[in-house]
Amino acid sequence: MECSNVFYAGMMVATIALVSPAAAATTLNVANYGVDSGACGPVLGTPCRSISQAITNAMAGDTILVGPGRYGDLDGNGSLGGTGEESGATGMIDVNKTLIILSTMGASATVVDYGLVSAGFYVTAPDVVIGSVNKGFTISGDSGAGINLTGTASGATVAGNFVSAVQVPGTFPIYMNAPSAVARDNRARGGFGALLTKAGAVAERNVLSGALFGLYAVTADGATLQKNVAVDNDYGSYVSSTSAPPAVFTRNLLTGNHLGGLYVLQLTTPPALTDVATGNNFYGNGDYASASPSNCGLIVENNDGTNALAVTADGNYWGDVAPGPNPADNAAGPCNVTGGGVENVTTASPAAAEFKILPKALR
Repeated sequence: MECSNVFYAGMMVATIALVSPAAAATTLNVANYGVDSGACGPVLGTPCRSISQAITNAMAGDTILVGPGRYGDLDGNGSLGGTGEESGATGMIDVNKTLIILSTMGASATVVDYGLVSAGFYVTAPDVVIGSVNKGFTISGDSGAGINLTGTASGATVAGNFVSAVQVPGTFPIYMNAPSAVARDNRARGGFGALLTKAGAVAERNVLSGALFGLYAVTADGATLQKNVAVDNDYGSYVSSTSAPPAVFTRNLLTGNHLGGLYVLQLTTPPALTDVATGNNFYGNGDYASASPSNCGLIVENNDGTNALAVTADGNYWGDVAPGPNPADNAAGPCNVTGGGVENVTTASPAAAEFKILPKALR
């Protein structure tokens, strides 16, 4: 009887071991006073100095908390690899595991300077999170992209970051080449704009300025672009889809952009493809290539000689009655550009739509 009980107890222990999780997620710490080593991070009193070292020490599913201060080229010599500096092989910080990377004091206190490296954060793993509201990073550099989500980084989220890029060809504050990636609550400035190039992308509640295109959505099939503010760009936003479902562009504010608000361009258009731009505020945008009429809120161009491009643009505010000193956008709706195909733009009573009050997140 005693042997039977021992055998039963042993079987219970083995069963519990089989159903228990392999390991709980760990939090690793990074701080300016830290020291890099193969053991740094898990204990608060012994943080890593670099985010790269914490990534090396982490397991998939872990969280990395980064303290205030400066990270990157610490000695200012233009190259990485010095004591405490980041050590990515492709970008400055290579994120090759599914991790959550947050700052503890927010973007204004946590600076990542990637200089002339091709990217600040270079993400190749799926479902990575970089930043959140009040827990993001200030990321700046002179080339490449501040945050680069590659094609294998599906489902990644970048949020709460202040990202800037210099205005030269090939630079992007945020480069999202990952399916179903999300950019939320960021401030992005400069370069060609925040680029989204894969299906199912989401961009919401971002503030975009100082770029060629504030929000640059190329092959944005099924993308949702909503509640963003685009101001002081050449063009507020650019959208191009290549197949169904189309992009949905809604509840955005586009104002004070120099050449126009939203530019919808199709090079090849499958039949019955319709991009949707509804419920937006277009106001005080510029004059596309001295087009007539001036003050273009929406620019539509179709270069497909076979299929018509359809844009549903009902319920937008076009600035027909100026709420401020800037010139109003064209009350008739879009400024069509002659291309190889036909543009069918629906703007039923565009002047009747009221100016939308901005969501609290964008004030």
